[in-house]
Amino acid sequence: MRLRRSAAFLLLPLVLLAGCGEGEATSADDPTPTQSTSSAPTESTSTAPTEAPPTKPQCSEVWVDGQTFPERYKGCLDGERLVQAESTYCEFGTRLFYYANSFYAVPNGPVNETEGALAKDPAFQTALNKCGG
Repeated sequence: MRLRRSAAFLLLPLVLLAGCGEGEATSADDPTPTQSTSSAPTESTSTAPTEAPPTKPQCSEVWVDGQTFPERYKGCLDGERLVQAESTYCEFGTRLFYYANSFYAVPNGPVNETEGALAKDPAFQTALNKCGG
């Protein structure tokens, strides 16, 4: 009687393991992939992905002499290249933004284009001094 119980106890895990995985025999050593045997082609119900609009405007659209500068500016795209916003904080609570060493503006103000480099432009220097920089 004890022998039967011991044999049953030892065989139980083997029986349980043998029952696992029935139906499909695959192993890690089997290099052949399983293939779908669908006889009818499936129709794709999804549409072609559309390009997401750029998250930033083109620099050539933002930095136009005399045009009103946006209230919230986080940078722009020069083609596909992202140009980070460059600015100086003004003591009166706004920022003075500049771009390409020849444009500057404050939010909701006009964009100003200089004749030469910003560092040599008297109007830019005045704006920079008013900022407290």
